[in-house]
Amino acid sequence: MGVSGLGESTAAATTAETADRGPRHHHRAILSGMLWVVRTDASRREMPGGFGKWETAYRRYRLWLAQGLWQRIESTLSIEGATPSAR
Repeated sequence: MGVSGLGESTAAATTAETADRGPRHHHRAILSGMLWVVRTDASRREMPGGFGKWETAYRRYRLWLAQGLWQRIESTLSIEGATPSAR
């Protein structure tokens, strides 16, 4: 999967969230969890723990959505209509 450009975008867009203490879960792991939810059409709460806590994924998704980053991720990965539904 061509995500090489996402690392810089993700880090830059979430600086305010992690400026003082750094992320507890790496953005890549959380993003992988979000994409797992989209791909499997599973509930966020069913996201495997290896991706991090589902609550963290949800909060980060909401933050990235508000910042416009989720739309850029969708566009970059060419995922049409891949927004996790509120379950």
